[in-house]
Amino acid sequence: MKHHLSWRRRLLSMLLALAMVATVVPATAGAIGAEDTGEFLNGPYLMTPKSDSMVVVWELDEPVKSTITYGTGADDMQTVDVPVEEGAEYKGEAMHMYRARLTGLKPGTTYSYTVATEDGQTMEGHFRTLSENPDEVRFVVVSDTHRFETAEQVSEAIEAFDPDFILHTGDMVEGTGSQKDQFSYWFRNVGSFLHNVPVIYNSGNHDYGVYFDEYVTKVQKEQYHSNETGRNVSFSYGSVHFAMVDSNPWSLFELNSSAGGQVDPSTKAVVDESLNWLKDDLASDAAKTADFRVLTMHHPYDDSLTRKYIPSIAEEGNVNIMFSGHTHLYFRYASANPERGTNTLYVTQGDARIGDGKIDTGKADQRLDDNYPNLLATGKGDMLEVTVKDGKMTYSNIGMKGDTEEVYETVSLSKDGQQLAYDNISITPDSIQSGDKVTVSAKVTNIGTGLAAARMCINDNGNKRWLYQFGQAGKERVVALEPGESAELSAQLELTELGKHTLEFAGYTRAVNVTFREATYVYNNLRTKLGDGEVSDPNSDLLCVKADVKNIGNEVGTATATLLVNDKEIESKPVHLEAGQTRSVEFRYTFPAGGTYTVKIGSSAEQKVTVLGSIQGTPIVRDKSGLGNDGIIRGNPTLVKYDGGWGLSLDGVDDYVEIPDNRNYVIDNGVTGMVWANVDRLAMGDEWDHNPLLMKGASISYGTNYLFRMAVRKTGMVTYGIGFDNDNGEYFWNDDESIEGAGVQLGNWVQYTGGFDRATGGTSWENTKLSGQIDAPDFDSVIKNWEGKSMYSGFSFHRHLLSNRGRGKTHTMLTGDIGQIRFYNAKLSEESNKTIYSNPSDKGPQGENLVVWLDFAPENIETDGMHVTEWRPVIGNLKEFSYETEITGAASAKAVIEISDDGETVKASREVDLANGKGTLDLTELGRAKYVRVCSRLHSSVTEDATDVPVLKSYTVVAGNCNTWSTLADWNRGTFTGAAGYESDDVFNDYANDYDDYSGDADVSEIPVGSDVAKDHWAYPYIQKLIEQDVLHGDSGTGNIRPNDPISREEIAAALLNALDIPVDKTGEIAAGDKSSEWAKDVLATAKAYGVMVGDEKGHMNGQLNATRAEFAAMIVSVTGIKAADTADLKKFSDSTSVPKWARNSMTAMVEKGILSGYPDNTLRPNAPITRAEAATLILKVISNNW
Repeated sequence: MKHHLSWRRRLLSMLLALAMVATVVPATAGAIGAEDTGEFLNGPYLMTPKSDSMVVVWELDEPVKSTITYGTGADDMQTVDVPVEEGAEYKGEAMHMYRARLTGLKPGTTYSYTVATEDGQTMEGHFRTLSENPDEVRFVVVSDTHRFETAEQVSEAIEAFDPDFILHTGDMVEGTGSQKDQFSYWFRNVGSFLHNVPVIYNSGNHDYGVYFDEYVTKVQKEQYHSNETGRNVSFSYGSVHFAMVDSNPWSLFELNSSAGGQVDPSTKAVVDESLNWLKDDLASDAAKTADFRVLTMHHPYDDSLTRKYIPSIAEEGNVNIMFSGHTHLYFRYASANPERGTNTLYVTQGDARIGDGKIDTGKADQRLDDNYPNLLATGKGDMLEVTVKDGKMTYSNIGMKGDTEEVYETVSLSKDGQQLAYDNISITPDSIQSGDKVTVSAKVTNIGTGLAAARMCINDNGNKRWLYQFGQAGKERVVALEPGESAELSAQLELTELGKHTLEFAGYTRAVNVTFREATYVYNNLRTKLGDGEVSDPNSDLLCVKADVKNIGNEVGTATATLLVNDKEIESKPVHLEAGQTRSVEFRYTFPAGGTYTVKIGSSAEQKVTVLGSIQGTPIVRDKSGLGNDGIIRGNPTLVKYDGGWGLSLDGVDDYVEIPDNRNYVIDNGVTGMVWANVDRLAMGDEWDHNPLLMKGASISYGTNYLFRMAVRKTGMVTYGIGFDNDNGEYFWNDDESIEGAGVQLGNWVQYTGGFDRATGGTSWENTKLSGQIDAPDFDSVIKNWEGKSMYSGFSFHRHLLSNRGRGKTHTMLTGDIGQIRFYNAKLSEESNKTIYSNPSDKGPQGENLVVWLDFAPENIETDGMHVTEWRPVIGNLKEFSYETEITGAASAKAVIEISDDGETVKASREVDLANGKGTLDLTELGRAKYVRVCSRLHSSVTEDATDVPVLKSYTVVAGNCNTWSTLADWNRGTFTGAAGYESDDVFNDYANDYDDYSGDADVSEIPVGSDVAKDHWAYPYIQKLIEQDVLHGDSGTGNIRPNDPISREEIAAALLNALDIPVDKTGEIAAGDKSSEWAKDVLATAKAYGVMVGDEKGHMNGQLNATRAEFAAMIVSVTGIKAADTADLKKFSDSTSVPKWARNSMTAMVEKGILSGYPDNTLRPNAPITRAEAATLILKVISNNW
């Protein structure tokens, strides 16, 4: 279906419009912000329609005498004087509003009217009053009209549809409600329909303020049932009750109030008042006796705060449909509650700003959005046309196709609610174990006259059990059925209670026997956190992970909960569970290297965890302001030359400049941002706009999430903003399209400047030309400085703030070139801006207020940096240095391995030029040392041809122990200087949700290690020390050390590798005849590779055999490289002759160094099994003395 006018009708409409403009609107009056001419500024427009009244509103630029003449025909015209009503001040002068309250009108009757001023200006229109008992109700829903580029096409569609009224769900202006001039986008420039069709309004987040109240709220509060503020109104027409609610109290005020903190009591009170009003309205007789209840608000169902408050109220109040906007996209949701289904539908209207249209209902067996199984359709559109007739409400999503408006989707609801019929029912099997599921299948048919959501209500021994999501496991969705449509569906129903279950469904009955199940465990609700803090730390390599363990069996049992990382078992813990009980278990694990890992506990769903690993060259642009607010060049942008100097070419993918916050300036009264830029392109289609020229804060949009922003919109206009620390604190303005040439000049270098102070408001210039302005705010509040958050050019986080992540959900980029960047803690004057434009290389006026000044001339870019690791203990002789890098182009890097005996003084060193990829360096000539560190010199290259940076992925120094740097947490224990640092790819990841809620203590967390070691045991202090150093872990499940038991060779190998920080990085096999455990195959292979342990003559490691004291001495000596001076020292022991020949040097060295001592009876007992306490003591001596 297409909406179009006949050519005659279209021609007549055009001629009438042209005639009206020519006769009553001088050319100078057509521009927003025109000089006073005694003309109409806005309107006339129609409001609050009733069967016997209508309000006609207009605004003049002078308080002149004005009249309205109205009637049904030439013989029925009457003229009344309409007094001026002085309103809120604008530019120091009160608004001159006229509100003609026409009463005593006839129902369902068309009236024409003429508004005239005493100086002869006139505007004409017509309207139709509401009928008293209409057979049909017709209305249009529009939202987010902003600059309303679809005005012509929407006007034609509205005229063709001929609605009783229009509902506008908010955002008439492009900027903010503080910009009075921008209300003319709607009240003046939308077309003739505004003179002929009444509109009822919601306030959007862009509209909110005193000017919206003047244009809208005062009349709606007066004429309709409303709350105290007048921003919530309700009315009834025909069989429909309408409640129009201001969603700003939660989705704007609470959003801003709670950004980074808690909601303040005053904001909460405003929220509660609005919600209580809605509850009362829906409980009114007018609402309850209506066939349909329509709820409208600006912020939609997918807004987290709307979803927090509204569905429970709407569904309790039997709302049939909610219309909203805000996202500029079309969405249709069923209720998440299966008892409601499509009896409450949530519809988000696409924007009418830019013409477009599409629809996607997805696959029948997969949800459209992972977070919303009840999402039925997505798309775009410009408006909704709604008809209510014969007990059915039908709406059509209308969107642009070519140059006409076309229907993309039509949806109907019945006053009787959804009605379903079922056949081909089956429930299988008829016997299951407790905790298993039966499959319920049926052919589901919509036998009603409106849309229905498929659902199955199962009576399980008298209890209602709902099945509402169908499809692929893990991707189940709510399935919508059109009238007459059928679907074969099945879902699973879990049964736990033992015995007979009589399952009844739509006349079908099935007896299912649920039998005893032994203790069986399921794992779910996996949540992760990096680091030890309350909030996840993306720079940490420590994993904290929890999951819930449930015993679905019918007996007491103990689950063995196992942490798996990349499907490898890491650790297990026992979890004792009663039948049906759920307990949580927690693990901690340190990742060995950067990368992305899969993590799960038991059979839980796995989660991906990313650990930052590498460091790199980070070219720095030196700040010329003198404050040291240097910029970091991110990605690989190249240099570009332009008339004003040097800039960077940004690819719009991963190139940008970050200016970390050194906390050396505060924005209080005024601010100016200035960026030279050559923008290549505007965002298109589904791409995010708000492409940042300059931004400081956590997110560039959706509330007061920034201190300052300059960003490019899809419209080609630049938006400027300041964030205030109050409920309605987002204060911004856009380029004024009425100013010729305002907006982005694609392909041209422009000096974009935006300044603000409390006295004069906001002003923007492009080069030296005014491009936009806004009055000073009508509130006084602290500017939100977002301390600690970086400033960016070319990149910004975007959309809703995820408080714990400290960033927006997604990100947005700028494609083009950027030149100089300046930031002032005061507003520049027009003259100052001109001076800087004329002399961009000079500091210029107000230099004392300049806090950031980046100039990308090559001499201002630092490309050399250094990283120095911390000193780490070394055991034994230095053997090898290995590395992995990415070094290409003109980038380069050197590493200097330094050793020391005191952790301060460098004793010797070796230097290597690092190559791209993996490499090694022999360190044997360095000999023995107690400490080692690595100094890295990084050189980046930034030119017009390419930007190359060296990347260091990992270092390893091998001696008797291993020291590895392969996570950002490792590197951060050292120091960075100059152009060296790191980049996080995580900034380019988009997140639907914040970090997992990790609050609360787990039921099973740390199993006490070593609780079986008595405090008076001779080895107690040594064992405790090793436990504190995370060397000893105890037995799995109990944490017992068993100090007096012998220790096996494979247990010794595992303990030594752990103590020496040697990663288990070899893959082993257990050969036939090798008495070793499967769990230890990789441990033994690694121990053999690093020379910690050797096998027998067949190469068998025989890990299960108990280790002897002689074998352990040989292992220690192999690791440390210590040597004996004189084997005669063994003769003092009475059993010295029993020392095996192969172990004599090892045992002598151990005795000489004081690592090994004999027993009180003067024996060494070399062939006796070494106990676990003895092994622990010797390991501690070795690592404590850096042997």
